[in-house]
Amino acid sequence: MKRDLELVRRIMRDAEALPPGRLCSDFNYEGKEEAETLEHVALLVQAGYLEGIISRDSKGMPRKCLIRRVTWQGHEFLANGKSDSI
Repeated sequence: MKRDLELVRRIMRDAEALPPGRLCSDFNYEGKEEAETLEHVALLVQAGYLEGIISRDSKGMPRKCLIRRVTWQGHEFLANGKSDSI
């Protein structure tokens, strides 16, 4: 799978928009397969941008993801993405 930075930005913006204490497990993006989206969420958790839980199938592929919150590092990523100079 090739990393899709636009999908990463969409996931991060949606996670940032979550009210405090609200968990997110619904990741439906038009034109994107669920498996691709879940793999990107798992990458964001692994990279430390999101705090969450990843449930994997017997082959190690993500089958369910639950986001708790955006981490400090994730907020920095989002801020940098909004800056025209970075």
